[in-house]
This record gives sequence, C-alpha cells and structure tokens, in this order.
Amino acid sequence: MNKTFQTTWALTLILFFTLGCQKHSSQGDEQSILNESLQKTNNSGGCRITMYDYYNSIDDYHNFDYLTYKNGLVDEWIAFYGTVYKMEYGAGNKMKTARAYDGSTLTNTIQFVYQNNKIVKELWYVGASMVLDDEVTITRNAKGEIIKTESQALNYVVLHTYSSKGNVTSWSYYVGGGLLQKAEYTYNDNYKSPFRSATGIEYAFPYANSGFAFMPDWYSSEKITIYDQNGVGSVYYDLDPSKTIWTPGRQKYPLQANYYNQMNTLTIKNTFSYENCVPGDHAKTAPLQRQRLDLDPRKSKHLLNANAFRTRQKGKNSKQ
Repeated sequence: MNKTFQTTWALTLILFFTLGCQKHSSQGDEQSILNESLQKTNNSGGCRITMYDYYNSIDDYHNFDYLTYKNGLVDEWIAFYGTVYKMEYGAGNKMKTARAYDGSTLTNTIQFVYQNNKIVKELWYVGASMVLDDEVTITRNAKGEIIKTESQALNYVVLHTYSSKGNVTSWSYYVGGGLLQKAEYTYNDNYKSPFRSATGIEYAFPYANSGFAFMPDWYSSEKITIYDQNGVGSVYYDLDPSKTIWTPGRQKYPLQANYYNQMNTLTIKNTFSYENCVPGDHAKTAPLQRQRLDLDPRKSKHLLNANAFRTRQKGKNSKQ
C-alpha cells in the first residue's frame, strides 16, 4: 500500500476524531429522551429501533443514525454521514433495492443479488442509470454469517469472526491489502442487539463492516486498534465489560450502554430509541436534530470512526 496515502489517511483520521461531528446534547435533553423511550418500552408489543446515538467522550462527538418505518418495515435509514437510504422490498419482504439520496439528489441505486435466499452481492449504480459505480461481494460461512465484504471500486476488504452464538467477535478493515483498523468484542450481559428489531433489513449495508450490529446481542465491551503504515497497531480504546452500565428497556433491548475506557477512564456511550413498543405507538426522536455531514470520500479518502459500526461511508464514487 502506498505509504504516502496511508500517512495522509492517518492524519485525516486523527483530524476526524479531533474535530468530530455534532457536539453532545445537554444532560437534560438526554435524560428526557431516555425517559420517553423507557416509557414506550415498558409495554407489550414489537419494538423497532428508530435512533442510534454513538457518543465518544474521548473526542466529544455524537454520531446519529435514524430509521423510519412504513407498513412495519424500514422505509428510510438515515446514516450518520447524511445519506438517506430509501428501501424497496420484494417477495417475502426481502431487501430488493435501496436508493441513496444526498438531499434531494439520487446518488446511487443499490440492487441486492441473492443466492440460497441470502444477499451475496450489492450492485451500486450511479443515480438511476445502469452505470456501475461499485460492486460489493459478500462471502458467508455455512451458517449464513457474513465473514467477508469486498469492494471493487473502493478497494477495501472487511473480515468478520463470530462466536458460536452468532455474535461478531471481531472485524478487521483492510484497504489496498493493508490493515487499517480492527475491533474486538465480548458479550456478557445478553442484551439483544437493537438493530435486530429493524424489520426488513438483513445487515448493515450502508457501512463497510456490514456484518456488525445485526447479530443476536449488543456488545459488553469493544477494543479498537488502529494501524500505521508499517502495520504497527495502537489501541484507541479498550472497554472493560465488568464496568459497563446498562439502562434496560422492554424485551431485553437496551436503552443505553455506558462503557468505561480502561485507558483513560472516559466513556463510550450508546443510546437507542424505539417505536411500536405499544402497538400503534411511534416514538419521537425530534429532540435529536439530524445533521448532514460533508464526508465525501473523494475529499477525505477512507474515513474511519472508532466505533465498529461506522467503518466507512459508502454511496458515493471515490474514484480519483
């Protein structure tokens, strides 16, 4: 891998961590959101995730993902980097097409290709045309779990490993053959992964590490290691599972997970909102304002967020 490129990428990554994104909301706003979600999850019904807030107190920034629903299926997925994915389903409510919008502009149409009733390929077309922008190949093991994703246009490979229960124990992100980031996980508390409630969505296709988040459980700890151009790893954070504090919701879904960082005592915080925990009820996430971020990979190369779910943006052609 070109060392100049890797050095530039590493500097970009540091700037991204430092400058961050949206600053955190006030504690009062956060508590209000938790109280609202707790009220809605303390009832019977089928909860569906509507918001995921990843807060990094090390660099003091939030990333928000939002999901909306129509006829009980995910209608839109608004990724933290601003792209809106509009979903279309086929027979059996299986993912058929996703349309990626930057504001009102259709940037990509993604077609999902199936084999043995599982998605094995994503075809990313430019706008509404038949011009192929990217082809992402998905390799699965005998259980159907995603063990490898590979992008032709963006030249990345992500490898996933799993526990016997089907939880992601690690993923490793490579660009041009060089390892850039690795994440490792433990699962001790048996809280269900909120993203399994995102009905209609099989896996996290808006992100390169797409096997993550849709496993059975949400993680108790996470260790992130970042690698330099010489392949030397540096631990960004290492969370202690024995110190994780959970705010439980209904049906074993978490409302919040507060993680203790072994390296510097600061925390990583995951917060979730849901709808439909009472039949017909729709949770509101209006207090958390959506923010569109300019993360065009043509400008910033391969941006990595330390949170596992956010390995890199897809949806815009990054060819130079």
